[in-house]
Formats: sequence, structure tokens, C-alpha cells
Amino acid sequence: IAKAKCSMRHAEVVIARRAIEEGRGLVVVVNKMDLLRGKKDPKLSEKVITAVREEIQTVLPQ
Repeated sequence: IAKAKCSMRHAEVVIARRAIEEGRGLVVVVNKMDLLRGKKDPKLSEKVITAVREEIQTVLPQ
């Protein structure tokens, strides 16, 4: 579970890598998205999702 305002923490990366190495499925949940609703950018949710995908590709390359 990753927070919408933060990048993945070391422990989250370690757990994700272990799951991938063992051939297990991985579900990424972005928590606290409701805290971003007050922002003026209507596409902020899409930007967060894109940023999370890019970060996953960076820290967990396949």
C-alpha cells in the first residue's frame, strides 16, 4: 500500500521484489487518494496513477 503523496518506501520495494522473485502476483494499492481531491487539477488522479506506474517500472524492472 503506497500513499498518494509519497513514493514507495524501502520496505514496500523489498516486499514487492520478493513477491516478483517468487512468481507471485502483486496488487498495488494507492492509499489516501481522497486527500488529493481538494487540489485544483482535475486530472491529478490520472497523474498519480501514471507516476506510480513509472515508479514501479523504475524500482521493479522486469
